[in-house]
Amino acid sequence: MPIVIFLLLLAALALPAPSFAAAAPDATILYLTPAGDLRLANVSTQETRLPNFSLAPGKQVRRFYVSPKGTHVLFETAAANGRCTAWVLDLATGVVGSLDTGLLLPRSGAHPFAPDGRRIALRSQEGEAIAIFSVSTRQRLQVLSAPGLQEAPAWFSDARHLAVPVRATNGGSRLALFDAVTGTRVAQTSEEGPEVSYHFQRVEPGFLVYREAREGVDRWLQVRANGELLETDEPLESSALPADLPTGVEAQASPDGKWVAYTAGGTLYLRYSDLGSESVDLTQATAFLWKPGPPLPERPPSPPPADTRPSTPAVARGVLTLRTTSEEAVEGQPLEILWESGQGVASVRLTALVQRVPKGSEPRGAYTVAIPRVAAARGHYEWPVPWVDNVRFVLRAEALNTASQVLGRAELPLSFRPRELADQREDGIYVHLSQPERQRLYVQEGGRLTMVFLCSGASTRRRLPPTQHPDDPHDHYGTFRVLAKDPDHVSNLNPEWNMPYAMRYLAGHWIHVTSRNQYHRLGRPGSHGCVRLHRVDGIRLYERTPIGTRVVIY
Repeated sequence: MPIVIFLLLLAALALPAPSFAAAAPDATILYLTPAGDLRLANVSTQETRLPNFSLAPGKQVRRFYVSPKGTHVLFETAAANGRCTAWVLDLATGVVGSLDTGLLLPRSGAHPFAPDGRRIALRSQEGEAIAIFSVSTRQRLQVLSAPGLQEAPAWFSDARHLAVPVRATNGGSRLALFDAVTGTRVAQTSEEGPEVSYHFQRVEPGFLVYREAREGVDRWLQVRANGELLETDEPLESSALPADLPTGVEAQASPDGKWVAYTAGGTLYLRYSDLGSESVDLTQATAFLWKPGPPLPERPPSPPPADTRPSTPAVARGVLTLRTTSEEAVEGQPLEILWESGQGVASVRLTALVQRVPKGSEPRGAYTVAIPRVAAARGHYEWPVPWVDNVRFVLRAEALNTASQVLGRAELPLSFRPRELADQREDGIYVHLSQPERQRLYVQEGGRLTMVFLCSGASTRRRLPPTQHPDDPHDHYGTFRVLAKDPDHVSNLNPEWNMPYAMRYLAGHWIHVTSRNQYHRLGRPGSHGCVRLHRVDGIRLYERTPIGTRVVIY
Protein backbone atom coordinates (compact mmCIF):
# COMPACT_ATOMS: atom_id res chain seq x y z
CA MET A 1 0.00 0.00 0.00
CA PRO A 2 1.58 3.34 -1.02
CA ILE A 3 2.58 5.85 1.61
CA VAL A 4 0.37 8.95 1.48
CA ILE A 5 1.50 12.30 2.89
CA PHE A 6 -1.35 14.42 4.33
CA LEU A 7 -1.07 18.20 4.30
CA LEU A 8 -3.88 19.62 6.41
CA LEU A 9 -4.97 23.01 5.18
CA LEU A 10 -6.64 24.01 8.42
CA ALA A 11 -4.62 26.99 9.60
CA ALA A 12 -4.15 28.53 6.20
CA LEU A 13 -7.71 27.97 4.98
CA ALA A 14 -9.61 28.19 8.29
CA LEU A 15 -11.57 24.97 7.81
CA PRO A 16 -13.09 22.61 10.39
CA ALA A 17 -11.02 19.63 11.46
CA PRO A 18 -11.46 16.62 9.18
CA SER A 19 -12.85 13.29 10.26
CA PHE A 20 -10.72 10.16 10.15
CA ALA A 21 -12.29 9.23 6.79
CA ALA A 22 -10.29 10.52 3.85
CA ALA A 23 -11.93 13.44 2.09
CA ALA A 24 -13.00 12.87 -1.48
CA PRO A 25 -10.62 14.89 -3.65
CA ASP A 26 -11.87 17.84 -5.67
CA ALA A 27 -9.04 17.82 -8.22
CA THR A 28 -5.65 16.35 -9.07
CA ILE A 29 -2.39 18.18 -9.68
CA LEU A 30 0.33 16.38 -11.65
CA TYR A 31 3.82 17.62 -10.85
CA LEU A 32 7.51 16.89 -11.41
CA THR A 33 9.85 16.45 -8.47
CA PRO A 34 13.38 17.88 -8.73
CA ALA A 35 14.54 14.32 -9.49
CA GLY A 36 12.16 14.08 -12.48
CA ASP A 37 9.50 11.84 -10.90
CA LEU A 38 5.97 12.40 -12.23
CA ARG A 39 3.63 12.39 -9.22
CA LEU A 40 0.16 13.47 -8.19
CA ALA A 41 -1.39 15.58 -5.45
CA ASN A 42 -5.09 15.20 -4.68
CA VAL A 43 -6.71 18.38 -3.40
CA SER A 44 -9.81 18.76 -1.24
CA THR A 45 -11.15 21.38 1.17
CA GLN A 46 -9.88 19.34 4.13
CA GLU A 47 -6.47 18.19 3.03
CA THR A 48 -4.05 17.63 0.20
CA ARG A 49 -2.82 14.07 -0.19
CA LEU A 50 0.56 13.27 -1.78
CA PRO A 51 0.76 9.53 -2.58
CA ASN A 52 4.36 8.37 -2.49
CA PHE A 53 4.64 6.68 -5.88
CA SER A 54 5.68 7.63 -9.38
CA LEU A 55 3.20 7.61 -12.25
CA ALA A 56 6.07 6.73 -14.61
CA PRO A 57 8.42 4.50 -12.58
CA GLY A 58 12.02 4.50 -13.74
CA LYS A 59 11.55 7.53 -16.01
CA GLN A 60 13.31 10.83 -15.38
CA VAL A 61 10.77 13.21 -16.90
CA ARG A 62 11.92 16.56 -18.30
CA ARG A 63 8.55 18.05 -19.31
CA PHE A 64 4.99 16.83 -19.77
CA TYR A 65 1.53 17.68 -21.10
CA VAL A 66 -1.93 16.38 -20.15
CA SER A 67 -4.56 15.51 -22.77
CA PRO A 68 -7.65 17.77 -22.96
CA LYS A 69 -9.89 15.23 -21.20
CA GLY A 70 -7.26 14.23 -18.65
CA THR A 71 -6.96 10.64 -19.85
CA HIS A 72 -3.32 10.60 -21.00
CA VAL A 73 0.00 12.25 -20.22
CA LEU A 74 2.65 12.92 -22.85
CA PHE A 75 6.16 13.29 -21.43
CA GLU A 76 9.77 13.55 -22.55
CA THR A 77 12.95 11.92 -21.32
CA ALA A 78 16.52 12.37 -22.55
CA ALA A 79 19.47 9.99 -22.86
CA ALA A 80 23.00 10.93 -21.86
CA ASN A 81 23.75 11.90 -25.47
CA GLY A 82 20.86 14.38 -25.46
CA ARG A 83 18.57 12.32 -27.68
CA CYS A 84 14.98 12.67 -26.48
CA THR A 85 12.18 10.10 -26.32
CA ALA A 86 8.47 10.89 -26.20
CA TRP A 87 6.22 8.67 -24.06
CA VAL A 88 2.46 8.34 -23.55
CA LEU A 89 1.00 7.34 -20.17
CA ASP A 90 -2.58 6.04 -20.02
CA LEU A 91 -3.80 7.30 -16.65
CA ALA A 92 -6.58 4.70 -16.46
CA THR A 93 -4.38 1.63 -16.92
CA GLY A 94 -0.92 2.89 -15.97
CA VAL A 95 0.53 1.67 -19.27
CA VAL A 96 3.52 3.71 -20.46
CA GLY A 97 4.58 3.33 -24.08
CA SER A 98 7.11 5.15 -26.21
CA LEU A 99 6.16 7.01 -29.37
CA ASP A 100 9.70 7.20 -30.72
CA THR A 101 13.13 8.65 -30.06
CA GLY A 102 14.35 11.89 -31.61
CA LEU A 103 11.14 13.80 -30.82
CA LEU A 104 10.73 17.06 -28.93
CA LEU A 105 7.83 18.25 -26.82
CA PRO A 106 6.92 21.92 -27.37
CA ARG A 107 8.89 24.57 -25.51
CA SER A 108 6.33 27.28 -26.32
CA GLY A 109 2.57 27.75 -25.88
CA ALA A 110 1.65 25.23 -28.60
CA HIS A 111 -0.11 22.15 -27.17
CA PRO A 112 0.94 18.81 -28.69
CA PHE A 113 -2.48 17.18 -28.15
CA ALA A 114 -5.20 17.86 -30.71
CA PRO A 115 -8.24 19.52 -29.09
CA ASP A 116 -10.20 16.24 -29.23
CA GLY A 117 -7.34 14.39 -27.53
CA ARG A 118 -7.02 11.76 -30.27
CA ARG A 119 -3.76 12.81 -31.95
CA ILE A 120 -0.35 14.18 -30.98
CA ALA A 121 1.91 16.36 -33.16
CA LEU A 122 5.64 16.49 -32.34
CA ARG A 123 8.59 18.00 -34.13
CA SER A 124 11.64 15.98 -35.03
CA GLN A 125 14.72 16.65 -32.92
CA GLU A 126 17.04 16.44 -35.88
CA GLY A 127 15.13 16.74 -39.16
CA GLU A 128 12.62 19.19 -40.57
CA ALA A 129 9.51 17.11 -40.02
CA ILE A 130 6.40 16.84 -37.83
CA ALA A 131 5.24 13.38 -36.72
CA ILE A 132 1.53 12.72 -36.07
CA PHE A 133 0.64 9.90 -33.65
CA SER A 134 -2.56 8.24 -32.45
CA VAL A 135 -2.92 8.71 -28.69
CA SER A 136 -4.75 5.42 -28.08
CA THR A 137 -2.48 3.15 -30.14
CA ARG A 138 0.75 5.22 -30.30
CA GLN A 139 0.83 4.43 -34.02
CA ARG A 140 2.63 6.93 -36.26
CA LEU A 141 -0.08 8.19 -38.61
CA GLN A 142 1.70 10.78 -40.74
CA VAL A 143 5.01 12.55 -41.20
CA LEU A 144 4.72 16.15 -42.40
CA SER A 145 7.68 17.49 -44.32
CA ALA A 146 8.36 21.05 -43.15
CA PRO A 147 11.58 22.47 -44.65
CA GLY A 148 12.86 25.32 -42.50
CA LEU A 149 10.97 24.07 -39.45
CA GLN A 150 11.35 26.75 -36.80
CA GLU A 151 9.13 25.92 -33.82
CA ALA A 152 6.57 23.40 -32.58
CA PRO A 153 3.25 23.24 -34.51
CA ALA A 154 -0.13 24.30 -33.13
CA TRP A 155 -3.49 22.57 -33.65
CA PHE A 156 -6.60 24.29 -34.96
CA SER A 157 -9.93 23.70 -33.20
CA ASP A 158 -11.03 21.14 -35.82
CA ALA A 159 -8.32 18.76 -34.49
CA ARG A 160 -7.24 18.22 -38.06
CA HIS A 161 -5.25 21.21 -39.27
CA LEU A 162 -1.88 22.42 -38.00
CA ALA A 163 0.01 25.71 -38.15
CA VAL A 164 3.76 25.10 -38.48
CA PRO A 165 6.26 27.97 -38.11
CA VAL A 166 8.93 27.71 -40.84
CA ARG A 167 11.81 29.84 -42.11
CA ALA A 168 11.56 31.16 -45.64
CA THR A 169 14.42 30.94 -48.13
CA ASN A 170 15.30 34.62 -47.72
CA GLY A 171 15.56 34.36 -43.92
CA GLY A 172 12.04 35.49 -43.12
CA SER A 173 9.31 33.45 -41.44
CA ARG A 174 5.83 32.20 -42.25
CA LEU A 175 3.24 29.68 -41.08
CA ALA A 176 2.75 26.56 -43.18
CA LEU A 177 -0.76 25.06 -42.82
CA PHE A 178 -1.10 21.27 -42.96
CA ASP A 179 -3.91 18.72 -43.03
CA ALA A 180 -2.71 16.22 -40.41
CA VAL A 181 -4.97 13.43 -41.73
CA THR A 182 -3.81 13.45 -45.34
CA GLY A 183 -0.33 14.82 -44.59
CA THR A 184 -0.64 17.54 -47.23
CA ARG A 185 0.38 21.18 -47.04
CA VAL A 186 -2.81 23.10 -47.77
CA ALA A 187 -1.82 26.77 -47.41
CA GLN A 188 0.74 29.19 -46.06
CA THR A 189 0.73 32.72 -44.72
CA SER A 190 2.47 35.59 -46.43
CA GLU A 191 6.17 35.79 -45.67
CA GLU A 192 7.30 37.78 -42.64
CA GLY A 193 10.74 39.28 -42.56
CA PRO A 194 13.08 39.26 -40.83
CA GLU A 195 12.72 36.02 -38.84
CA VAL A 196 10.03 36.24 -36.13
CA SER A 197 9.05 34.13 -33.13
CA TYR A 198 5.52 32.73 -32.85
CA HIS A 199 3.86 32.39 -29.44
CA PHE A 200 0.52 30.59 -29.75
CA GLN A 201 -1.88 31.95 -27.14
CA ARG A 202 -5.34 30.53 -27.75
CA VAL A 203 -7.39 28.16 -29.92
CA GLU A 204 -10.73 29.52 -31.11
CA PRO A 205 -13.33 27.95 -33.44
CA GLY A 206 -11.86 28.34 -36.92
CA PHE A 207 -8.65 30.16 -36.03
CA LEU A 208 -5.57 30.41 -33.82
CA VAL A 209 -4.49 33.49 -31.88
CA TYR A 210 -0.73 34.02 -31.60
CA ARG A 211 1.73 36.68 -30.52
CA GLU A 212 4.40 37.56 -33.04
CA ALA A 213 7.64 38.94 -31.62
CA ARG A 214 9.82 40.84 -34.09
CA GLU A 215 12.70 43.18 -33.25
CA GLY A 216 11.35 43.75 -29.76
CA VAL A 217 7.80 44.60 -30.93
CA ASP A 218 4.80 42.35 -30.24
CA ARG A 219 1.59 42.11 -32.22
CA TRP A 220 -1.34 39.73 -31.97
CA LEU A 221 -2.85 37.98 -35.00
CA GLN A 222 -5.50 35.46 -35.93
CA VAL A 223 -4.66 32.81 -38.52
CA ARG A 224 -7.16 30.53 -40.28
CA ALA A 225 -6.45 27.14 -41.84
CA ASN A 226 -6.55 28.72 -45.33
CA GLY A 227 -3.64 31.05 -44.41
CA GLU A 228 -5.74 34.17 -43.91
CA LEU A 229 -4.28 36.57 -41.32
CA LEU A 230 -6.07 39.23 -39.31
CA GLU A 231 -4.67 41.52 -36.64
CA THR A 232 -6.44 41.32 -33.28
CA ASP A 233 -6.27 42.80 -29.80
CA GLU A 234 -3.99 41.53 -27.08
CA PRO A 235 -5.82 38.75 -25.17
CA LEU A 236 -6.97 39.68 -21.69
CA GLU A 237 -5.34 38.00 -18.72
CA SER A 238 -7.28 35.05 -17.27
CA SER A 239 -9.87 36.29 -14.77
CA ALA A 240 -9.57 32.95 -12.93
CA LEU A 241 -6.24 34.05 -11.42
CA PRO A 242 -6.45 36.34 -8.40
CA ALA A 243 -4.73 39.72 -8.61
CA ASP A 244 -2.80 39.25 -5.35
CA LEU A 245 -0.56 36.42 -6.55
CA PRO A 246 3.19 36.95 -6.07
CA THR A 247 4.84 38.70 -9.00
CA GLY A 248 6.42 36.55 -11.69
CA VAL A 249 5.11 33.13 -10.59
CA GLU A 250 3.88 30.35 -12.90
CA ALA A 251 0.21 30.04 -11.84
CA GLN A 252 -2.76 27.99 -13.04
CA ALA A 253 -6.36 27.83 -11.86
CA SER A 254 -7.98 24.44 -11.30
CA PRO A 255 -10.50 23.37 -13.98
CA ASP A 256 -13.41 24.46 -11.77
CA GLY A 257 -11.71 27.75 -10.85
CA LYS A 258 -11.85 26.99 -7.12
CA TRP A 259 -8.13 26.59 -6.54
CA VAL A 260 -4.93 28.19 -7.78
CA ALA A 261 -1.54 26.48 -7.79
CA TYR A 262 1.76 28.13 -8.57
CA THR A 263 5.50 27.51 -8.37
CA ALA A 264 8.05 29.86 -6.91
CA GLY A 265 11.67 29.05 -6.06
CA GLY A 266 11.22 25.36 -6.84
CA THR A 267 8.22 24.99 -4.49
CA LEU A 268 4.61 24.18 -5.41
CA TYR A 269 2.02 26.29 -3.58
CA LEU A 270 -1.77 25.93 -3.34
CA ARG A 271 -4.46 28.42 -2.36
CA TYR A 272 -8.09 29.26 -2.93
CA SER A 273 -8.77 31.57 -5.87
CA ASP A 274 -10.50 34.13 -3.61
CA LEU A 275 -8.65 37.37 -3.03
CA GLY A 276 -6.79 37.41 0.27
CA SER A 277 -6.47 33.61 0.55
CA GLU A 278 -3.28 32.32 2.09
CA SER A 279 -0.97 29.91 0.27
CA VAL A 280 0.12 26.49 1.49
CA ASP A 281 3.55 25.06 0.69
CA LEU A 282 2.82 21.61 -0.81
CA THR A 283 6.09 20.13 -2.01
CA GLN A 284 9.20 20.72 -4.07
CA ALA A 285 8.34 20.76 -7.78
CA THR A 286 9.84 21.99 -11.01
CA ALA A 287 6.61 21.94 -13.05
CA PHE A 288 2.92 21.13 -12.59
CA LEU A 289 -0.40 20.88 -14.44
CA TRP A 290 -3.98 20.48 -13.25
CA LYS A 291 -5.55 17.27 -14.53
CA PRO A 292 -8.88 17.81 -16.36
CA GLY A 293 -11.69 15.41 -15.52
CA PRO A 294 -12.11 13.30 -12.37
CA PRO A 295 -9.31 13.06 -9.77
CA LEU A 296 -6.90 10.13 -9.94
CA PRO A 297 -7.01 7.27 -7.42
CA GLU A 298 -4.31 7.36 -4.75
CA ARG A 299 -2.75 4.04 -5.66
CA PRO A 300 -0.44 2.97 -8.45
CA PRO A 301 -2.62 1.90 -11.40
CA SER A 302 -2.52 -1.77 -12.33
CA PRO A 303 -1.46 -2.08 -15.97
CA PRO A 304 -2.92 -4.70 -18.32
CA PRO A 305 -0.95 -7.94 -18.56
CA ALA A 306 0.16 -7.12 -22.09
CA ASP A 307 1.14 -3.86 -23.74
CA THR A 308 -0.95 -4.20 -26.89
CA ARG A 309 0.00 -2.47 -30.11
CA PRO A 310 -2.13 -1.77 -33.19
CA SER A 311 -2.35 -4.31 -35.95
CA THR A 312 0.16 -4.09 -38.76
CA PRO A 313 -1.45 -2.18 -41.65
CA ALA A 314 -3.25 -4.53 -44.02
CA VAL A 315 -1.68 -4.66 -47.47
CA ALA A 316 -2.85 -5.72 -50.91
CA ARG A 317 0.62 -5.83 -52.42
CA GLY A 318 1.26 -3.09 -54.97
CA VAL A 319 -2.37 -1.98 -54.89
CA LEU A 320 -3.57 -0.87 -51.46
CA THR A 321 -2.37 -0.32 -47.89
CA LEU A 322 -5.08 0.06 -45.24
CA ARG A 323 -4.86 1.37 -41.66
CA THR A 324 -6.88 3.26 -39.07
CA THR A 325 -6.08 5.85 -36.42
CA SER A 326 -7.17 3.43 -33.70
CA GLU A 327 -7.42 -0.33 -33.42
CA GLU A 328 -10.68 0.14 -31.49
CA ALA A 329 -13.92 1.40 -33.05
CA VAL A 330 -16.26 3.10 -30.55
CA GLU A 331 -19.96 3.30 -31.36
CA GLY A 332 -21.05 6.83 -32.24
CA GLN A 333 -17.48 8.13 -32.58
CA PRO A 334 -15.68 8.74 -35.88
CA LEU A 335 -13.01 6.26 -36.88
CA GLU A 336 -10.42 7.64 -39.29
CA ILE A 337 -9.76 5.11 -42.09
CA LEU A 338 -6.64 5.79 -44.15
CA TRP A 339 -5.15 4.14 -47.21
CA GLU A 340 -2.46 4.46 -49.83
CA SER A 341 -3.31 3.21 -53.30
CA GLY A 342 -1.24 2.19 -56.29
CA GLN A 343 -1.52 3.01 -59.98
CA GLY A 344 -4.82 2.28 -61.66
CA VAL A 345 -6.87 2.47 -58.48
CA ALA A 346 -9.79 4.85 -59.04
CA SER A 347 -11.84 4.26 -55.90
CA VAL A 348 -11.87 2.32 -52.65
CA ARG A 349 -14.93 0.40 -51.46
CA LEU A 350 -15.10 0.04 -47.69
CA THR A 351 -17.15 -2.49 -45.73
CA ALA A 352 -17.22 -3.92 -42.21
CA LEU A 353 -17.60 -7.71 -41.88
CA VAL A 354 -19.24 -8.83 -38.63
CA GLN A 355 -19.72 -12.34 -37.25
CA ARG A 356 -22.70 -12.06 -34.90
CA VAL A 357 -22.01 -13.06 -31.31
CA PRO A 358 -22.83 -16.80 -31.14
CA LYS A 359 -25.47 -18.33 -28.88
CA GLY A 360 -23.17 -20.52 -26.84
CA SER A 361 -21.41 -22.67 -29.45
CA GLU A 362 -24.12 -22.09 -32.06
CA PRO A 363 -23.17 -19.55 -34.79
CA ARG A 364 -25.70 -16.86 -35.60
CA GLY A 365 -24.37 -15.90 -39.01
CA ALA A 366 -22.56 -12.89 -40.38
CA TYR A 367 -23.56 -9.54 -41.81
CA THR A 368 -21.93 -6.68 -43.70
CA VAL A 369 -22.00 -2.99 -42.88
CA ALA A 370 -21.71 -0.88 -46.03
CA ILE A 371 -19.36 2.10 -45.83
CA PRO A 372 -19.35 4.62 -48.70
CA ARG A 373 -17.18 4.10 -51.74
CA VAL A 374 -14.54 6.83 -51.82
CA ALA A 375 -12.22 8.23 -54.48
CA ALA A 376 -8.82 6.61 -54.04
CA ALA A 377 -6.96 9.92 -54.24
CA ARG A 378 -8.75 11.17 -51.15
CA GLY A 379 -6.77 8.74 -49.00
CA HIS A 380 -9.04 8.78 -45.97
CA TYR A 381 -12.60 8.52 -44.74
CA GLU A 382 -14.09 9.38 -41.34
CA TRP A 383 -16.56 6.60 -40.51
CA PRO A 384 -19.27 7.19 -37.87
CA VAL A 385 -19.14 3.81 -36.15
CA PRO A 386 -22.53 2.02 -35.76
CA TRP A 387 -23.40 -0.64 -33.20
CA VAL A 388 -21.66 -3.95 -33.96
CA ASP A 389 -22.92 -7.31 -32.68
CA ASN A 390 -19.54 -8.51 -31.40
CA VAL A 391 -16.38 -7.15 -29.79
CA ARG A 392 -14.35 -7.78 -32.95
CA PHE A 393 -14.94 -7.30 -36.65
CA VAL A 394 -12.99 -6.96 -39.90
CA LEU A 395 -12.62 -3.75 -41.90
CA ARG A 396 -12.31 -4.51 -45.62
CA ALA A 397 -11.07 -2.16 -48.35
CA GLU A 398 -11.32 -3.11 -52.02
CA ALA A 399 -9.30 -1.27 -54.65
CA LEU A 400 -11.41 -0.66 -57.79
CA ASN A 401 -10.45 0.58 -61.23
CA THR A 402 -12.56 2.92 -63.37
CA ALA A 403 -14.63 -0.07 -64.54
CA SER A 404 -15.37 -1.01 -60.90
CA GLN A 405 -13.29 -4.16 -61.18
CA VAL A 406 -11.59 -5.33 -57.97
CA LEU A 407 -7.80 -5.00 -58.25
CA GLY A 408 -6.99 -6.06 -54.72
CA ARG A 409 -8.39 -6.39 -51.21
CA ALA A 410 -7.00 -5.53 -47.77
CA GLU A 411 -8.60 -6.61 -44.49
CA LEU A 412 -7.85 -5.22 -41.04
CA PRO A 413 -9.11 -6.80 -37.78
CA LEU A 414 -10.46 -4.23 -35.30
CA SER A 415 -12.10 -4.30 -31.88
CA PHE A 416 -15.47 -2.72 -31.06
CA ARG A 417 -16.76 -0.86 -27.99
CA PRO A 418 -20.43 0.14 -27.49
CA ARG A 419 -21.09 3.81 -26.76
CA GLU A 420 -22.16 3.16 -23.16
CA LEU A 421 -18.68 1.78 -22.42
CA ALA A 422 -16.73 4.45 -24.30
CA ASP A 423 -15.20 5.80 -21.08
CA GLN A 424 -15.47 2.62 -18.99
CA ARG A 425 -12.02 1.05 -18.79
CA GLU A 426 -12.19 -0.66 -15.40
CA ASP A 427 -12.15 -4.43 -15.59
CA GLY A 428 -15.36 -6.31 -14.84
CA ILE A 429 -18.70 -7.51 -16.20
CA TYR A 430 -20.94 -5.04 -18.04
CA VAL A 431 -24.55 -6.07 -18.68
CA HIS A 432 -26.53 -4.13 -21.27
CA LEU A 433 -30.25 -4.50 -20.55
CA SER A 434 -31.55 -1.03 -21.45
CA GLN A 435 -32.28 -1.97 -25.08
CA PRO A 436 -34.55 -5.07 -25.13
CA GLU A 437 -33.45 -6.12 -28.60
CA ARG A 438 -29.73 -5.91 -27.73
CA GLN A 439 -29.30 -7.55 -24.34
CA ARG A 440 -25.62 -8.44 -24.09
CA LEU A 441 -23.06 -9.21 -21.36
CA TYR A 442 -19.56 -7.81 -21.95
CA VAL A 443 -16.37 -8.86 -20.17
CA GLN A 444 -13.52 -6.36 -19.81
CA GLU A 445 -10.01 -7.55 -18.96
CA GLY A 446 -6.89 -5.41 -18.99
CA GLY A 447 -8.95 -2.43 -20.10
CA ARG A 448 -10.14 -4.23 -23.24
CA LEU A 449 -13.43 -5.94 -24.09
CA THR A 450 -12.50 -9.58 -24.54
CA MET A 451 -15.86 -11.39 -24.64
CA VAL A 452 -19.54 -10.74 -25.28
CA PHE A 453 -22.48 -13.10 -24.66
CA LEU A 454 -26.19 -13.07 -25.37
CA CYS A 455 -28.12 -12.66 -22.13
CA SER A 456 -31.66 -12.15 -20.86
CA GLY A 457 -32.89 -9.69 -18.25
CA ALA A 458 -36.29 -9.44 -16.59
CA SER A 459 -39.25 -10.33 -18.78
CA THR A 460 -41.13 -7.22 -17.61
CA ARG A 461 -38.33 -4.90 -18.84
CA ARG A 462 -38.57 -3.00 -15.55
CA ARG A 463 -35.27 -1.41 -14.49
CA LEU A 464 -35.14 -0.15 -10.90
CA PRO A 465 -32.55 1.32 -8.53
CA PRO A 466 -30.95 -1.12 -6.04
CA THR A 467 -33.19 0.06 -3.18
CA GLN A 468 -36.50 -1.01 -4.73
CA HIS A 469 -37.58 -4.68 -4.57
CA PRO A 470 -41.14 -5.34 -5.81
CA ASP A 471 -42.44 -8.91 -6.09
CA ASP A 472 -42.81 -8.93 -9.88
CA PRO A 473 -39.77 -9.58 -12.14
CA HIS A 474 -37.41 -6.61 -12.45
CA ASP A 475 -33.80 -5.66 -13.13
CA HIS A 476 -31.59 -3.35 -11.08
CA TYR A 477 -29.27 -0.83 -12.68
CA GLY A 478 -26.07 0.30 -10.98
CA THR A 479 -22.59 -0.88 -10.02
CA PHE A 480 -22.21 -4.03 -7.91
CA ARG A 481 -19.71 -6.75 -7.04
CA VAL A 482 -19.84 -10.53 -7.29
CA LEU A 483 -20.78 -11.45 -3.71
CA ALA A 484 -21.05 -15.24 -3.95
CA LYS A 485 -20.64 -18.14 -6.39
CA ASP A 486 -22.52 -21.44 -6.46
CA PRO A 487 -22.17 -23.98 -9.29
CA ASP A 488 -25.31 -25.84 -8.12
CA HIS A 489 -27.58 -23.02 -7.05
CA VAL A 490 -31.36 -23.51 -6.82
CA SER A 491 -33.89 -20.69 -6.99
CA ASN A 492 -35.35 -19.50 -3.68
CA LEU A 493 -38.63 -18.84 -5.55
CA ASN A 494 -39.11 -22.40 -6.72
CA PRO A 495 -36.92 -25.40 -5.78
CA GLU A 496 -37.65 -26.88 -9.19
CA TRP A 497 -35.73 -24.09 -10.88
CA ASN A 498 -32.06 -24.94 -11.20
CA MET A 499 -29.66 -21.99 -11.62
CA PRO A 500 -26.26 -23.63 -12.21
CA TYR A 501 -22.99 -21.70 -12.31
CA ALA A 502 -24.61 -18.78 -10.49
CA MET A 503 -22.90 -15.58 -9.30
CA ARG A 504 -24.84 -13.30 -6.94
CA TYR A 505 -24.40 -9.54 -7.23
CA LEU A 506 -27.42 -8.14 -5.31
CA ALA A 507 -29.92 -9.74 -2.87
CA GLY A 508 -31.63 -12.51 -4.88
CA HIS A 509 -30.24 -11.40 -8.25
CA TRP A 510 -27.74 -13.72 -9.90
CA ILE A 511 -25.93 -14.19 -13.21
CA HIS A 512 -26.48 -17.86 -14.08
CA VAL A 513 -26.94 -20.54 -16.75
CA THR A 514 -30.53 -20.88 -17.96
CA SER A 515 -32.46 -23.94 -19.08
CA ARG A 516 -32.12 -25.23 -22.62
CA ASN A 517 -35.80 -24.46 -23.33
CA GLN A 518 -35.05 -20.77 -22.61
CA TYR A 519 -32.17 -20.41 -25.07
CA HIS A 520 -34.50 -18.95 -27.69
CA ARG A 521 -35.06 -15.90 -25.43
CA LEU A 522 -31.36 -15.04 -25.08
CA GLY A 523 -30.57 -11.59 -26.39
CA ARG A 524 -33.91 -10.16 -25.19
CA PRO A 525 -35.94 -10.05 -21.94
CA GLY A 526 -37.06 -13.37 -20.47
CA SER A 527 -35.99 -13.86 -16.84
CA HIS A 528 -37.55 -13.39 -13.40
CA GLY A 529 -34.92 -10.75 -12.54
CA CYS A 530 -31.62 -12.59 -12.93
CA VAL A 531 -29.21 -12.33 -15.85
CA ARG A 532 -29.48 -15.56 -17.84
CA LEU A 533 -26.78 -17.08 -20.07
CA HIS A 534 -26.33 -20.07 -22.37
CA ARG A 535 -24.64 -22.99 -20.59
CA VAL A 536 -21.45 -22.75 -22.70
CA ASP A 537 -21.16 -19.02 -22.01
CA GLY A 538 -22.16 -19.23 -18.35
CA ILE A 539 -19.56 -21.88 -17.50
CA ARG A 540 -16.88 -19.91 -19.34
CA LEU A 541 -17.76 -16.74 -17.42
CA TYR A 542 -18.08 -18.54 -14.06
CA GLU A 543 -14.65 -20.16 -14.30
CA ARG A 544 -12.80 -16.89 -14.94
CA THR A 545 -14.71 -14.59 -12.55
CA PRO A 546 -13.47 -14.29 -8.94
CA ILE A 547 -15.62 -13.06 -6.04
CA GLY A 548 -15.36 -9.29 -5.83
CA THR A 549 -15.43 -8.74 -9.59
CA ARG A 550 -17.11 -5.49 -10.60
CA VAL A 551 -20.59 -5.86 -12.17
CA VAL A 552 -22.26 -2.94 -13.94
CA ILE A 553 -25.89 -3.23 -15.05
CA TYR A 554 -27.05 -0.51 -17.42
